Amino acid sequence: MKVLLTLAVLAAAATLALLPARARTLAPDPSAPPFVRGVIHVHTNRSDGTGSPDGIAAAAAQAGLQFVVFTDHGDAARKPEPPVRLHGVLCIDAVEISTDQGHVVAIGLPQAPYPLGGQVRDVIEDVHRLGGMAIAAHPTSARQSLRWSDSGAPFDGIEWLNGDSQWRDERVLTLGRALLTYWWRPAESLGQLLDRPAEAMRMWDEASRTRAVVGLAAADAHARIGLRGVGEPYDDRPVGRLPDYLSQFRAFSIVLPGVRLSGLPVDDADTIVDAIRQGRVASVIDALASPGWLELTATSGQARAEQGGELRPDGEVSLHVRAPTVAGAQVTVIRDGREVATSDLAKAEQIDFGPDLATYRVEVTLPGSPGLPPVPWLVSNPIYVRAAPPGGAVPAQSRAVPPAPARQVDLSAAGSVRQWKVEHSSLSDGRIGEARATDGTQLLARWALGGAEDEPAYVAVVRSIDRLSTGYDAVTLNAHASRPMRISVQLRKADGTFEGRRWARSIYLDETSRELRLPLRDFVPVGHNEPVGDGADLESLLFVVNRVNAALGTNGLFWLDDVRLVGTQ
Repeated sequence: MKVLLTLAVLAAAATLALLPARARTLAPDPSAPPFVRGVIHVHTNRSDGTGSPDGIAAAAAQAGLQFVVFTDHGDAARKPEPPVRLHGVLCIDAVEISTDQGHVVAIGLPQAPYPLGGQVRDVIEDVHRLGGMAIAAHPTSARQSLRWSDSGAPFDGIEWLNGDSQWRDERVLTLGRALLTYWWRPAESLGQLLDRPAEAMRMWDEASRTRAVVGLAAADAHARIGLRGVGEPYDDRPVGRLPDYLSQFRAFSIVLPGVRLSGLPVDDADTIVDAIRQGRVASVIDALASPGWLELTATSGQARAEQGGELRPDGEVSLHVRAPTVAGAQVTVIRDGREVATSDLAKAEQIDFGPDLATYRVEVTLPGSPGLPPVPWLVSNPIYVRAAPPGGAVPAQSRAVPPAPARQVDLSAAGSVRQWKVEHSSLSDGRIGEARATDGTQLLARWALGGAEDEPAYVAVVRSIDRLSTGYDAVTLNAHASRPMRISVQLRKADGTFEGRRWARSIYLDETSRELRLPLRDFVPVGHNEPVGDGADLESLLFVVNRVNAALGTNGLFWLDDVRLVGTQ
């Protein structure tokens, strides 16, 4: 008994020695601006989370949050739930979309007319067309299947911090310590797993040099722990609800300075989404000190801008930083991705720079913060010092006119419908025919997808191509459809297999006929890494409707005209 008691005392003493410091509780600051605090990127039991929306909202209320953004996995074909207040917390429904190059969190998105998926640039194009905001989720995750592989895609926001990604690069001993101390100080124990994610921040800063990109700390909360991987939320055999939603919501959050809510759910959801879109948002590591907030403004002459905004320089640029006063807090100015100034937060009410065009943001760090390098306590969004646009009329859309083709192969000449055929899966079907047009005829394709959920389903309209010499660089066509949809345009070479070696790119079609030019360099290899090259040895051109952007049981029509393979050399 004495031995057991001694061991228990030693274990308790060891645990106490390992406990992280309690988060600092900051006194109310009467000079603080109004702000709204919440979390983004939260999964419910509608996908791979364990909590119901009501239970998650209750945890958010206990953590002192005003809003939570649900981002269950999906393809945006489900109608989003309307904003609602549960336990006093505004619940906003969004979606996390899987693409071939990473995941996209889409907010402010209505129900899509077809499933969104495939190439990340196509998904972002669709999100923008539907009026949503596309955020790069866990872009530098240590798990390869979650990591972004197209950092140049035109995302609107980026998760500079992702809760799921942060534990993946930790040593086993660090994870063991967090698991041991979690039961006494859960939020602070999660905070010990954080560090400054330098790679994600470099990706953010690089993108922000040429366009506005919103940075966010995202929870990626699932509240489940897997059997095969410690802390692995994607394990299909969860054994516990760890870390729970409450501890994650107390670890870090986002705040919207200057935002006031009306109490009307729909209006307040629009206010919050609009503030995030505009970059009027800061990230706070609450496991270090709470409640935190950060206000960044810039002035130049009579011009003024808040974080997320643009400033037209009129002489010297001055940054103004306001945040809660904490002993030892340091503010660092990041200009175009480089640290250019560091000072005590208490002395950093104004930091002056020259009139040069640049992108500025700030980070506030506290002494003794966890991580190598230490995680910042507060992170602002950028202010963009930009030149005024040139005067004079600016065309609504400006694009380079491609050179006239030096060679071309017309694949849709009059009477050529007999040279097209349909390929389809066993329970799908398609038909092709000719339709009258004002200047002749067009190819009309009818398609219907059928089959079981676990089976492939596709309809392909196929045109054989005689083997060509080199020098082709694009496919051109006119096309429209009976309703909004996406089609995969594919090039195929025979390689001894049934499907052949293929390259693909997706196009959007609707009721309006459009002239499209698809450079061969934009076609992506399907299941291999060989580039398509310049058209040599192509044997088929395919227009494919499949499960990527169409649901089982759906059908439709599309029209093709003036389909050509062209070259400019």
